[in-house]
Amino acid sequence: MKKAWIAGAIVLITAGVSLWSYNKAVGLAVFVGSKADAEENLATYAKDMNVKVVGKSCAETDSDGDHYISCTARFQETDGGPVTERYLECGSGAWGARTGGCKPKLGAYPMMPAPAAVAPAPVPPSAQK
Repeated sequence: MKKAWIAGAIVLITAGVSLWSYNKAVGLAVFVGSKADAEENLATYAKDMNVKVVGKSCAETDSDGDHYISCTARFQETDGGPVTERYLECGSGAWGARTGGCKPKLGAYPMMPAPAAVAPAPVPPSAQK
């Protein structure tokens, strides 16, 4: 009987270590969330902001472990109005994560488009050679 308990404990410990290391290396969907949950949060965000989603692209999984999935979305505020692009982090729906909704992505991506190029000032004739 004692050998059965030892064997059971070894199996449980081995399974636990295997799941933990797999989750660290690849990520179990229940712990890292999914693209579908992020897209659902993106749809809720658009409804709350009263804008229409014209295009979206979300990463497959949470690559940095913050329980948010990176999404790029194109929104239109009114029919026929201008389309704006936003970089967002949307809740991944991971088990035990207290994340939900979407927030602006800060970091590598610009939050606003670059200003339009301005033509250089003309050179006065006295400065020309």
